[in-house]
Amino acid sequence: MYRRILVTLDGSKRPEAVLPSLDQLVAGTDTTVTILRVAEVPEHTAVGEGKAPESLASGGVGPGTISGPVRRLMETRGQAIGRVRDEAEGYLEEKARSLRAKGLEVETVSRLGPPAESIIDYAATPCVDMIAMSTHGHTGLGRMIFGSVAGSVLKSGVKPVFLV
Repeated sequence: MYRRILVTLDGSKRPEAVLPSLDQLVAGTDTTVTILRVAEVPEHTAVGEGKAPESLASGGVGPGTISGPVRRLMETRGQAIGRVRDEAEGYLEEKARSLRAKGLEVETVSRLGPPAESIIDYAATPCVDMIAMSTHGHTGLGRMIFGSVAGSVLKSGVKPVFLV
C-alpha cells in the first residue's frame, strides 16, 4: 500500500492527465498526495522599452541623451525568481484545492532547478512511497514513450513510478 504519493506537475495541461487517476489510486485509503512543481531558475530577466537613465545614456560619465527607445531591465534576477516561485505556488494551490474538494489529503511543494534531478532528489526522501506522473510524448522513440523527465525519473529507480 502506498501511503505517500508524489505527483509531479509542470504547469502545463498534459501532465495534469495524471490527476483523474489519483481518485482510483487512493480511493478508500488515508494516502497523502504531495503535488510537486519544479520550475527552471530564470536565466534572463524580462526587458521592456523605455528611456535610459542619464548615466547609461552617456556611458556613465555624465549627462547625455539617446534618441529613440532603449531596452531596460524590468525586474532583477531575485524578482524573477520570486515571480516564478509565486506562480508555481499559486498553480499548486489551485490544483490542490480541486483535489481537496474530492476529500483527498494534499500537500504542495515547489522547487527551483532542473526538473528530473529535483524530482529524483525529493522522491528519495522517506516522505514518498510512489511517484505518479504523465508523459509529454515528445519526439524520438524514447521521449515518445516516456518523455525526457519521466524517462529520467523512471530510470533512476528511486521509487516505483505510475505513468499516465
